[in-house]
Amino acid sequence: MCVIKNLTAWLLMLVAAMTVKHHFSGADPADLAWILAPTAALVEGVTGLVFAPDLALGYVCPQAQVIIAPACSGINFLIIAFGVTAIAGLARFRSLRAKAAWLIASAAIGYGATLAANTGRIVTAIWLDNADFYSAWASADSAHRMLGILIYLPGLYLIHHLAQRLVHTLAPVAVCCTQRPRVFPNPLPLIVYGVVLLLVPLLNDAGRIADPLFISHALAVMGGALFIYALIAGIRLSFFMIGRRTSRQLSHIAKPAGKLAW
Repeated sequence: MCVIKNLTAWLLMLVAAMTVKHHFSGADPADLAWILAPTAALVEGVTGLVFAPDLALGYVCPQAQVIIAPACSGINFLIIAFGVTAIAGLARFRSLRAKAAWLIASAAIGYGATLAANTGRIVTAIWLDNADFYSAWASADSAHRMLGILIYLPGLYLIHHLAQRLVHTLAPVAVCCTQRPRVFPNPLPLIVYGVVLLLVPLLNDAGRIADPLFISHALAVMGGALFIYALIAGIRLSFFMIGRRTSRQLSHIAKPAGKLAW
């Protein structure tokens, strides 16, 4: 019975993700207003720029020559964040009602995270453009791609961490006192990130595997994602080593002195 409930919940998650991907991948600005409008409002609040809706382009700021287009909607990130959050807790909840509630919560968390990540990416891109970073160091396309990786992947690991903490609070389980803490980060966000950005497009159009532009994009995404993963792993390992060294020093200080031998 538990297996059936888990399979049902996973199927619901996959159907929801595929529906969003299929319906909104090529959507126009009007269909994406539910995510473009709040993103534009947040960017306005941070930068002070004023964006006006444009039925053909999205949200436009003529003053700064900035367009928040459908390509900036972050639909892929929304799907990935939803999947990462859902997977973190689906198996921990027993009833199908609790699993369905967690799927709804995962969608809400993914939506909020997408707005935050998109706002950070667009604001940073505007700042880089004002600093003339693109012409001096990299092209606009490659800089936007790397900026997305630098913001999205750490954001996914943060979402996954917070989701796990929330799940532990809502559905606690007994933990063995001898269980060792995880040193290296969970590869789940990295895997889901790669599947949505690289594997799904290939499944939709296998001919892309021979497209030089897609190959270049795939290499940049994989290289940047692995770099971020290695960076996060290095930081976690450093904190683990510092914590273990501190624990040993404290245990050594607290250890009672032995009796003197005469």
